[in-house]
Amino acid sequence: MLTNLASQKDPQGWDGYFAHEKEIKDLRTFLETDTFPFAFTFSGFTGSGKTLAVRLFIKALFCERRQPGESHACNECHSCKQDPRVNGSLSNVIWVQRGQDETLSKQINNALQEAYQPPNGFDEDHRNYKVIVFDEAQSIPKDN
Repeated sequence: MLTNLASQKDPQGWDGYFAHEKEIKDLRTFLETDTFPFAFTFSGFTGSGKTLAVRLFIKALFCERRQPGESHACNECHSCKQDPRVNGSLSNVIWVQRGQDETLSKQINNALQEAYQPPNGFDEDHRNYKVIVFDEAQSIPKDN
């Protein structure tokens, strides 16, 4: 059953997210094992918690204090305090969405070019990933 999470205060971690238990368990397992598929697709009705799940995942992924085997973010480090939807707030997160300064078409082109570049600050001793989010992909014009 889908829950409308838009009316709730955004939880700061997985313990406050009460929807999509199987999918959240999978995301947490990816974080705990540090193994990820090439891409994720989140789909569902407006208000079903897709964006919140992505934000919690990104927060945990880039948390500076998260230890191997953990899936929770500390909520205190610089990365945890950033909103990944604001481009530039986290160096390896690109969030494509309507309503930004750039046109949607330009955002998409920039994101596709960025996809071919290694993560900023890539270092084999550290977890460095690149995340590109196409938010509300159904609203992307078909000619892009």
